[in-house]
Amino acid sequence: MRVTSTISPGTLIDRRYRIQRVLGRGGMGRTYLVADERCFGDRCVLKEFLPPQMDGAVLKKARQLFEREARVLHQLVHPQIPRLLACFEEDGLLFLVEEYIEGQNYQALLDQRLATGEGGFSEAETICWLEEVLPVLEYIHHSHAIHRDISPDNIMRSRHRNCPVLIDFGVVKQAITEVRVQSPQQTLSTAFVGKVGYAPPEQIRMGQCFPSSDLYSLAVTALVLLSGKPPSELYDSRGMQWQWRENVRVSEAFARILTKMLAERPQDRYQSATEAREALASLARLHQSLVAMPPSTHAAIANIPSTHRRQNLLSPRSAIANIIPVATQSDAQISEVKVSNSKFYTQITAALSTLTAVILTGIIVGMRSPYIPFLCKPLNSCARDEEFQQFYARVLQKETTTRLLSRPPQTVEDLQNTRDRLRETLVQLRSIPDDVNVRSEAQPLVAYYRNELERVENRLATEKSAAEALAAIEQRARSVARATSLASTQRRLEQAKANWEDLLGQLEEIPDETFVGDRVRQLRGEYREQLNKVEDKLERQ
Repeated sequence: MRVTSTISPGTLIDRRYRIQRVLGRGGMGRTYLVADERCFGDRCVLKEFLPPQMDGAVLKKARQLFEREARVLHQLVHPQIPRLLACFEEDGLLFLVEEYIEGQNYQALLDQRLATGEGGFSEAETICWLEEVLPVLEYIHHSHAIHRDISPDNIMRSRHRNCPVLIDFGVVKQAITEVRVQSPQQTLSTAFVGKVGYAPPEQIRMGQCFPSSDLYSLAVTALVLLSGKPPSELYDSRGMQWQWRENVRVSEAFARILTKMLAERPQDRYQSATEAREALASLARLHQSLVAMPPSTHAAIANIPSTHRRQNLLSPRSAIANIIPVATQSDAQISEVKVSNSKFYTQITAALSTLTAVILTGIIVGMRSPYIPFLCKPLNSCARDEEFQQFYARVLQKETTTRLLSRPPQTVEDLQNTRDRLRETLVQLRSIPDDVNVRSEAQPLVAYYRNELERVENRLATEKSAAEALAAIEQRARSVARATSLASTQRRLEQAKANWEDLLGQLEEIPDETFVGDRVRQLRGEYREQLNKVEDKLERQ
């Protein structure tokens, strides 16, 4: 295999992965759709990485970094992250094998909307999208990993899971790049990992990445989805600052969140996905409160003169702030306002009274909730939340450690052990009460382990069926062999021939990918040999 050539469809890699087609190309190598011939032909993604021409010592360092970063990916277990299935080297190339996510990336989804004239994503859609993506980043960053390459191309909308899935992590690319800049044949320009326009300044200029670097790239992606325009049209390269407000119409509160995520200095951004998530949650709760207001309140607000209110009412404070200019005008102006708008004060008083009632109700309800940080200590729920957070962490650590130390299933007993382990993990995760914070974080993993358990149980059923079928075939084959050895007439030889052909047909129905596959292939050879002997005897008759 030539390092610079595309691997041809039909090629078998690592004696296991059959190349089907090319999915993409990049500076680091190519991505292929492959079929795993040892696992019922399951579709996977094979990623090749092309290490530069370098001496033996540097190449050894490349392999070490590649394996180190691949190990980090292997420890990430989340339903919105493709599972890393294998990591190996063949013919001078480094390969990763990942779970195949069926669906479309968000760049393709955006292009479809623009082509039909629908336009970019709305503010509400983008907020919901961020609320789905931020928990994944939260998990990744808590696992001491950074994505490094967030863009619309690298976020898929999974057709089966109906949620965004982060793909194409840059950590392994970073490992290869770290070695490239050590090689005398490479220039420093190859040190950059990420996409121009999406990557933050510290990543482009110094190759440094922090959790806030992912948040920066995520905000740029959100702007592209909102505006339908590439980053180059939203950023003033001369002034070295973002100029997106004239292209994107969003509420002031949401704009402030995006602006903070896009800060040039990492320390000026949200320092974690959790902080950004909490800011969005506050915005969502406020929107829900406004939607929940009675019709009379909306009518009162709608009747406020446009000079006294903003187009987007975002909070009770903004309503009050828009009325303050009236109180600072001259007495004559105030009198004129009172005469011309006699109903105005009655309406705004009713609106503010209703808003106050909503806020007070929220506080009363909140006092019964363990999720409010400043109330959890008085309500004695912090310790309980912390207890289950630690329990959740222990469950995940145990499952991850067991999975990493265990070998791939080679026998039915291995599959049964995997099934029992998944069942135990599910029972533990489901035991987390509904009223603790970590419950919502655990739910996606409950769904993931439930799917894994279903897959293992299906595999066990297939293996059991194959083993039973093989046992029945071998038992019958012993009787057929005895009858064949005694056959001397043409009728008996023809019956023996039919029996061996039938046995071969039954063997063909047993999948080669099962644990008994090797035995099946061996018996096929033996039974064909018996069949050939019977046919020779018939020809001599």
